[in-house]
Amino acid sequence: KMLQISRNKASNLVKNGLVTLDKTPILKPSFIVEVGKKISINLDEKEDKKENFKTDFKIPIIYEDSDILVINKPANLVTHPAPSVKEPTLLDWLLDKNYALSNLNNTRKGIVHRLDKDTSGLMIVAKDNLAYKRLVEMFKTGKVHKEYLAVLTGHLKEEIRVDEPIGRNPKDRKSFTVIYKNSKDAISTFIPIKYMNEFTLCRVIIETGRTHQIRVHSKFLKHPVLGDLVY
Repeated sequence: KMLQISRNKASNLVKNGLVTLDKTPILKPSFIVEVGKKISINLDEKEDKKENFKTDFKIPIIYEDSDILVINKPANLVTHPAPSVKEPTLLDWLLDKNYALSNLNNTRKGIVHRLDKDTSGLMIVAKDNLAYKRLVEMFKTGKVHKEYLAVLTGHLKEEIRVDEPIGRNPKDRKSFTVIYKNSKDAISTFIPIKYMNEFTLCRVIIETGRTHQIRVHSKFLKHPVLGDLVY
């Protein structure tokens, strides 16, 4: 009200990482403000793009119809823009290629789910608002089957289902960990399919979609993902 902006605008500022508490981004509009805390808001949503900002890279299209687009996101590509992201993203690529996208969420357009920057794999993009609403609901209610392949360090001897909550790491706010306070339920099943020297190739089926879920749960098992510099 003081800033004379809409609730939707305020919500998008929060979701886009432009609202911070003591220099740490607040990522949820439901965050409860406390007396004495310093909240900073950046009203400039424009991206600081470099002169060599190019989206001439190729992304494989796996399936397309009038409602959805299924792409194979390569590794080393961020899903959508954020204040800290200075390189082109998947959303930038979609917009530059003039794909029709849902406009229900102006900051993410038809992006209904995400993959970590270093993770490759299939992503579904909504081309219209009805598809966006239905896909969001399907992800929310667990109707989408999500399965990954991961190489873990060490030998995971048997199939294991990890049902451990995940939240921000109080010692490092940029990472996540298994924690039982201020966390969300997270369930992952790891199925070893091949042993290679000191590593295990696994199928990983996730029943929830928490940030860094597979990476956090594999670390919890003491078999972190090979090449993961954070966990």
